[in-house]
Amino acid sequence: AEVAISRIEKDKGRSHKEVFEQKEFLADLRQRYLALPKQLANEKFVIVDASQSLDNVFEQVKSAVAPLLLKL
Repeated sequence: AEVAISRIEKDKGRSHKEVFEQKEFLADLRQRYLALPKQLANEKFVIVDASQSLDNVFEQVKSAVAPLLLKL
């Protein structure tokens, strides 16, 4: 939640925050997403650490998605 809030605050083009852009809401949402793999054990989930650089996040997503695209 801290990373998200930091990014929101750095965006000077914003005129206001959205209702859901509150630290408590984002922290709760994160915990709910992190619980999904246990709740939906038959589904495949990949957790991406989006607090890293854009290039690192892209590589994580690409690594997770590429094998799935090859199956199409």
